[in-house]
Amino acid sequence: MLVQYFSFIDDYISSVSRLSASLKQGYFSIARANYLDPYIHGRFTSLHGYNRPMNALYYLIRGESVVTATTNEQSSKNAFEDPLNWFGILVPHELREAQKYFRDGLKEVAHMAHLQVMLHKLEKDIVSYRKKVS
Repeated sequence: MLVQYFSFIDDYISSVSRLSASLKQGYFSIARANYLDPYIHGRFTSLHGYNRPMNALYYLIRGESVVTATTNEQSSKNAFEDPLNWFGILVPHELREAQKYFRDGLKEVAHMAHLQVMLHKLEKDIVSYRKKVS
């Protein structure tokens, strides 16, 4: 049990370092995307370049439940699946890289959460085994 516990700890520590590297690369890619056009700072990573008005996905009527907007539901669903579509058709490669790095980081976070659950379970097993032996 202890060998498995230390193996999980080692995997958790390496997962933390992979998450850190992924987030660093993601933020660095966003910075490079901003640097592409020195005359319009923040154009690609903010909504300044988004010409269409933002529409609410949900409307709240006071005292009642949430109602979903039904106009052009299918087309708006496809438009909001990928946030890079907010910035136009010709999105810089650096923004696509940043999205990939952040998605990889999200996978690492899920893996780390799984490892934490497994570590907690093994800790309980080790404590119960030590009580049984003592």
